Amino acid sequence: MKKCFLVFASCLLGGSLLGQTDTIYNSHAMEKIPYYEQLYRFRVWRDMYLNEKQNATFISPYSNIASFILEGLKNDQLKAYAPDDFSFASPIEAVTAIGKGEKSSLPDFSFQKDYPAGEEVSYQGKTYKSSKSMIAVRNPTNTDFWKVDKSVKKLPADLPAFDEKKPYSGRDAVAYNGSKYIALDDMTGVFVPTDKSYWEETGAVQDFLAKEDVKTIQLVEDVIFDKRRARLYYDVIGFIILDPTTGNPNAIVSYKEFFKLVEKLSRDKEMRIRNSVKWKNRYNPSQDLTFTDAIKLRLFHGVINKVENPDDKTITDVIFGGGKSGRGYGEAVFARWEEEMKLMEKEHNLWEY
Repeated sequence: MKKCFLVFASCLLGGSLLGQTDTIYNSHAMEKIPYYEQLYRFRVWRDMYLNEKQNATFISPYSNIASFILEGLKNDQLKAYAPDDFSFASPIEAVTAIGKGEKSSLPDFSFQKDYPAGEEVSYQGKTYKSSKSMIAVRNPTNTDFWKVDKSVKKLPADLPAFDEKKPYSGRDAVAYNGSKYIALDDMTGVFVPTDKSYWEETGAVQDFLAKEDVKTIQLVEDVIFDKRRARLYYDVIGFIILDPTTGNPNAIVSYKEFFKLVEKLSRDKEMRIRNSVKWKNRYNPSQDLTFTDAIKLRLFHGVINKVENPDDKTITDVIFGGGKSGRGYGEAVFARWEEEMKLMEKEHNLWEY
């Protein structure tokens, strides 16, 4: 009996251990390299300029990596996270990640409110301005607009029921809660903002970034040397969306989630959908790849913006020193290129031993 209990307990313990989250390697990374096998690791932020010739292959009339990410966020196929949230634990709203400009603070449209000419409201993601005055239809219990006809004991069969969305003129009669009510004043009714006879569309409640706004995508990756396999790995972690006006990071998209979506769509039965995730080979169209395949093969160019450091400063910040160093922009460009050479030299020097 004791032996059976020990076997059962060991099975439970083994099952609980198997069910635990694996912390031996970064579970949000593509390459499952255990921490104890990493000779060194540097997190690197690279700026992918989409107007560069080498990156132009990520843009075509059928596919656009910037548009793909933006649409994925708007359609909730991809999640956005705070730029420094590499645990990808708390998604943020798409409007925070790719919102363009300030969100409208206009009140929502309501059927129960009067609207004078020139009033502005928001409705179904757009803003509208009233071109005519509209008086909302009041409930028959409102004695300023209705009176009950106490002379009627039995409601006529043809007496229409009260409808809050229907306009009423003075002396109109309706049935409500078993009584007959007569309108004392005109109530034109409030028409939905999509009715062009009463409303004029003025814009969007919140504009989102368009593909034309995104000139740069920041790719974040871990550069890892695996000492067991004696090989350098570029383990992509995510894409950072930059504010097109300030260049500051708005949000990060998990590359693992991006990868899964690309792989799913690349096997869709519709060619149009499959083409939307294609890296287009301009010299041999028969060798088109997916976005993820092209990134895996390093068929892009990304200039180093930052390498992981205790002060969390970009290379440009280090060179300019807050504007006090007196150094020029050319030195910052050279420093970014030099950082690339340092990473290459670090790998190269390992083979001298």
